[in-house]
Amino acid sequence: MISFKKLFIGVLIYCCGSIAVAATLENIIIDKGKDAGLPIHIELFAEFDHNFTAILRNDLFNSGQFLAVAPAQALYHITGKLQRNNNRYDIVVTLRDNKVKDATPLLQLEFIAIATQDLRMMAHKISNAIFKKLIGQPGIFTSSIAYIAKTTNSQGVMQYNLQIAEYDGFATQKLLQASTPLMSPAWSPDGTRIAYVAYVDNRAAIHVVTVASGKVELLLQYPGINGSPAWSPDGTQLAVVLSKDGSPSIYIVDLATKDLHRVSHGASIDTEPFWWPQSNSIGFTSNRGGSPQLYALNLTSKLVTRVTESGTYNVRGSITPDGKKLIFLHKTERGYFNIAVKDLLSNTVNIISAGELDDAPSLSPNGMMVLYSVVDQGRTFVVAGTIDGRVKFKLPIRFIAVQQPVWSPVLP
Repeated sequence: MISFKKLFIGVLIYCCGSIAVAATLENIIIDKGKDAGLPIHIELFAEFDHNFTAILRNDLFNSGQFLAVAPAQALYHITGKLQRNNNRYDIVVTLRDNKVKDATPLLQLEFIAIATQDLRMMAHKISNAIFKKLIGQPGIFTSSIAYIAKTTNSQGVMQYNLQIAEYDGFATQKLLQASTPLMSPAWSPDGTRIAYVAYVDNRAAIHVVTVASGKVELLLQYPGINGSPAWSPDGTQLAVVLSKDGSPSIYIVDLATKDLHRVSHGASIDTEPFWWPQSNSIGFTSNRGGSPQLYALNLTSKLVTRVTESGTYNVRGSITPDGKKLIFLHKTERGYFNIAVKDLLSNTVNIISAGELDDAPSLSPNGMMVLYSVVDQGRTFVVAGTIDGRVKFKLPIRFIAVQQPVWSPVLP
């Protein structure tokens, strides 16, 4: 992804010599939140269950929608059995409503002859079913994440890896490796491909890799900037940033025909495109108003509307699936870079992270959580949390540096 922070500040320093920034934060709420959620109790499935119960508990409690309590205080009770069947396992899961004595279970699931290596994903699938039953929204526990990790080889040379993992950071695998920077990973809506930026002959180019096979397609490489790929909701188009015609601008490429057309115009820096859920509008970051802010472009009327007002630095936007909330990176009055959520109906903004250099927010498929990077004691980590900021957890990802984490859709 083109870093608007680096690009925009670099342009200003080159032209103006120095920058003085003064931010205002009207309507911004800093809310640490309180414990909340449905009180549930989850029984241990078996004494030696390959962490099956722990995975189920982590899924549900990390979502921020449930509260772990003793059986007597629980509104809902989850029990189950994990029994060995030759070299495989049989699983039974029961969800009961504690308010109704001797009632028929709300949910009962049975799985036969599950291989040991599939137990982890089966726990995620069961978590999805429980989440859907109790919350009424799709669970995200079978989704994946992608991120760029920096490593060094045996000669001490820096390597850039495109890694994928389960949503909680476990079961990581390397999809690609390069000796030059990889940037801007973006999942296709069906989760089968990832668009990204890599260098070919010392020039940036936009690529697409098929996750299952590792096959790479070079999609675009024009003179100048080629960056920030963003899939349309139906997966037929990519919004990208190109500077082949002058200032960095937003273009849309049809993936079937490779037809390309420019949708943002002017001398401003337009970058970091993202799509509204119905594909009728594209959001993007621009300095057209004098400071980096988020804008929406209606693709039918061509009308451009500014959607962030508070502060002098708001970038890296995305929209929840219901179109009601905008998630973005915001620079505070203290000079910190934090993740913010704007309610597009009330126009209130909530700061949901508390680091000094938080970055790269990415929404979960159901729009209820956000993934982002944080810097802690000089190292970069990945954090996931609820979009109200109540619950956060650090993913078990350990590399020299981790950049640009991005959430996939829910996978089957």
